Amino acid sequence: DKDFENCNGWIGTVTGEKLKVLKGTNFALFTVEMGIGSMMGPRWNPAEDEISVVLQGRGMLSLLCSDISVVGSENCRNRRLEVEEGDVFLIPKFHTVAQTSFNNDTLVFMGFTSYGHRRRLLKGPVAVLRRLDADVLATALDVSSETAEKLVAAKDGDSPLVACVSCAEEEWETMQGE
Repeated sequence: DKDFENCNGWIGTVTGEKLKVLKGTNFALFTVEMGIGSMMGPRWNPAEDEISVVLQGRGMLSLLCSDISVVGSENCRNRRLEVEEGDVFLIPKFHTVAQTSFNNDTLVFMGFTSYGHRRRLLKGPVAVLRRLDADVLATALDVSSETAEKLVAAKDGDSPLVACVSCAEEEWETMQGE
């Protein structure tokens, strides 16, 4: 079953309710299929690491360390990574991540996470930003309360999967220059 689907791809989650081998565990499997020139994210998991394997295609991961207690340490660096079929990648807890697919390829990956600790989206109808007071968000972003309210209320980015033409290519170019 797909939890979400649009013209840019789909996201599905399987738990013990659907897969016998997972019954009684806290684990869940997720699969993401991103269309050509699309992006998933940004999001983060505040509870645990996520392990994923690329099943098809290639794309870019953009990771931002957001654990203030370890920022700047070897365990917490901002990174850009190119991934392709067969690669296994780890998203450490507290790292914000966005995945992008290249204009000439899709990106399909499957991962493992805990069922009780769902990833937190930074945009969309269930985004964590929607839970913050507009004045607090405005102060954090150094914008007016009106701007913060518009940001949270915006409907244009309510999807966790959006078109992002040439985004992976731009990330790749930036990575080459680093």
